[in-house]
Amino acid sequence: MQVYNENKKNKTLSLYVDIHTHKALHSANQEIIKIVSMYADSTPNTFLSGNFYSVGIHPWQLDKSIDVENEIDKLSQHIDDKNVIAIGEVGLDRVHKDTFSQQKTLFLKQIILSEEIKKPLIIHAVRAYPDIIEIRKKLKAKMPWIIHGFQGSLQSVQQLLNSDMYISLCEILFRNEEKAKTLLNTIPVNRLFLETDTTDKSIAEVYEKVSYLTSLKTDELRNMIFSNFASIFKGICIGNQELNY
Repeated sequence: MQVYNENKKNKTLSLYVDIHTHKALHSANQEIIKIVSMYADSTPNTFLSGNFYSVGIHPWQLDKSIDVENEIDKLSQHIDDKNVIAIGEVGLDRVHKDTFSQQKTLFLKQIILSEEIKKPLIIHAVRAYPDIIEIRKKLKAKMPWIIHGFQGSLQSVQQLLNSDMYISLCEILFRNEEKAKTLLNTIPVNRLFLETDTTDKSIAEVYEKVSYLTSLKTDELRNMIFSNFASIFKGICIGNQELNY
């Protein structure tokens, strides 16, 4: 794994960061920051205090009769919430080929929204990495994009990194250790996130798995990935402390 030199070392052990999860329940473990993924049509009372959220329109939600503008209006109702710190998960999925044209339209609108409100994107991508890279280049998007649950090829991950994106891992770590090792040896730590998504794994187990597959200790991972989180989400408050890396 490629390790970078961090100028601002944390004097105390950093929090775990679960960059993408669908588990909205409160955790008894106060050492965890998690971004819970919610749909744009979620009602505000389903947002539990103590969590951060991403809100977006998932490509699986689309059908040919959907009103894209109406969906964007629903999304816009949540974006000013201080605990909604990202747009997502959004993206493109070629398995759902019947709606791919609509997916692109909706993805573009959510990118524009992300750029306007200056909140990062958490991206779902299946067989669509070239499309996503092309769109980022064409729009000259500046906000951070995080590809969640990456399971693609080494070539794809290199292309995504060259396009200034972050990569988040989970399932591949447990399903294919050899491929996971190759990815971890390719992704610089300052471009890495970890997540639980819909798995039954805890974020601590995910970190421990990465530690097992690399030369990094879990505490080192916590510090490095927390630094990534803090650099992207400047200005948000954790407890009474504002992130300002």
